[in-house]
Amino acid sequence: MKSFQFFSLFLIVFVGIIQSCKDKPKSQTDKKSIKQDTTALSKKDKPKIVHRYGTQPIELFIEEFYASLELSPELSRKNYLEGNVKFPLDSFNSFITKNSIYSNDRISILTGPYHDRVHIELIQIDSVKKAKGLLEVYTNVMYGIYETGSFENLEKIIVRKTNNKFSVERWEDCKVKKMHMPNAVSYGLQNFTERDFYKIVGSMNKK
Repeated sequence: MKSFQFFSLFLIVFVGIIQSCKDKPKSQTDKKSIKQDTTALSKKDKPKIVHRYGTQPIELFIEEFYASLELSPELSRKNYLEGNVKFPLDSFNSFITKNSIYSNDRISILTGPYHDRVHIELIQIDSVKKAKGLLEVYTNVMYGIYETGSFENLEKIIVRKTNNKFSVERWEDCKVKKMHMPNAVSYGLQNFTERDFYKIVGSMNKK
């Protein structure tokens, strides 16, 4: 019961933060804080990479897939200085088909009006396995969440290859590897759990 009450309170606080951001324009101070809480934090706490991504076609495909959910340096700078930059989805849509299974909520969070509140970045590709004519790709991914912290999440992407072209068949979560929340006490998130993280980023299979 206490866990349910805490989570309800957490959701109210989180929605309140988003609503307050919606009701007032961004200031330079706000933008600086956002950048520190997402992109800068995730890069600072990213573990050392021994083998970065790889050079096989499937590895390059996965790298580009995750990169499609990050703004280009030019648009990132424009959004930082001016705000209200619409996230282009053409690149991401080129990696999926109408039959692809993934979390629409996550895509909305990462590319919607408040896309600067949640940052995603591929850390490394852990393994690639062949299974029933498909490829199972296991990845380690960093998420930076505004006023929350940074999180290493282990994910699985099922990829189909047709006519020498890859497409995402399914994208799901495996487990949270690490949570880095230096300001948890300040934000009242001492009891933050893996389930809370998946609620915020809109997991498809971890609820």
